[in-house]
Amino acid sequence: MIINLFEDYSGCENWKTSVGESAIALVTSRGLETHITSNLSRALRCVSPSLGVDSVIKKLESYLPPRGLKEWSYSQENLKEGITRSDLISKLGFGTTKALEEAAALLELDPDEYLEELSGWQKRPVESGSSRTRFFSPK
Repeated sequence: MIINLFEDYSGCENWKTSVGESAIALVTSRGLETHITSNLSRALRCVSPSLGVDSVIKKLESYLPPRGLKEWSYSQENLKEGITRSDLISKLGFGTTKALEEAAALLELDPDEYLEELSGWQKRPVESGSSRTRFFSPK
C-alpha cells in the first residue's frame, strides 16, 4: 500500500511532477516495512503553512514505527534461557528481520538497541566469552 502524504493538498503539482508521486511512501506487509525517500524536507517545504504543515507532520508521524516498551508474552523457558533475536522480532510483531531493521533505520537506531527498547530485555552473550547472544530479562 502506498500512501501519498500530499493527496489531500493542492499546490504541490510542480513538486509532484518533478519528483514523482511516491516521494514519501509507507509500505506495510505483515510487519512494518517503511521507506521514506530523501526528498522529505523538499516535500515539506512545498506545502505552504496555509495548507497546514502541522497536519502533514501529524499524518507522517502516525506512520512511524512504535517507540517505548511494548507488551509481549514470553515463557518460563525464555526467562531462564533468554530469547533469540528472531523469536523476539516475531513476538514484537515484526514479520521479518528486514522489517525490524527498516523500522530501526527510519528511527536512526541500532536494530538490537531498538529491540531492547521495545522489549525491555537486554542483549547478552549466552555464556561468558561466547559470540552467541540472546535477549534476557532484566530481572
